[in-house]
Amino acid sequence: VITVKAAAPRDVERVEASIRRAAPGVAVARVQLVPGSVRRVVLPIHDASNVSENAPEEYETGWLAGRRLLLTSAIADADAFERQVVAQGVQLVRHVRFSDHHDFGEGDVATLVSESRHTEGVLCTLKDAVKLAARWPRAAVPLWYVSQTLVVDRGAEVLEQECHRVLAARATTIPTTG
Repeated sequence: VITVKAAAPRDVERVEASIRRAAPGVAVARVQLVPGSVRRVVLPIHDASNVSENAPEEYETGWLAGRRLLLTSAIADADAFERQVVAQGVQLVRHVRFSDHHDFGEGDVATLVSESRHTEGVLCTLKDAVKLAARWPRAAVPLWYVSQTLVVDRGAEVLEQECHRVLAARATTIPTTG
């Protein structure tokens, strides 16, 4: 399965041709990860006397066009994420990058909040939003994330066959304990 996030079409074709030369009998599927929607992170309530909560908001990616946002990510391919966001028309103020699987601390959040003061919000991935939500201050600009949608370009039948094969093999496996 070739997974395309932000590569140029000719680069994808080159990879696919290399696979076909190296393994001519192997079925190939090609999928894309594309921005799905933009969602505001709902912040958890920490104080029982405070019953207000920011309302969930969700927009199509076109909503991003022209918005001044700070981008942050702690993912392996931060460049691809940035290209996806810029392609949607975001006025990128800055991209604050952390290493993949970074555990955001209070200092990291303070930096993001400080650097986003004159923006319309901070934009990240769902993976990062999950980690940032519990620490995000209510008084800060909104925290948003971009969901990803999987689009099958080629080889849907290959993916379907492989799913059936894996599930059939799983059904014949004897479960163990411990």
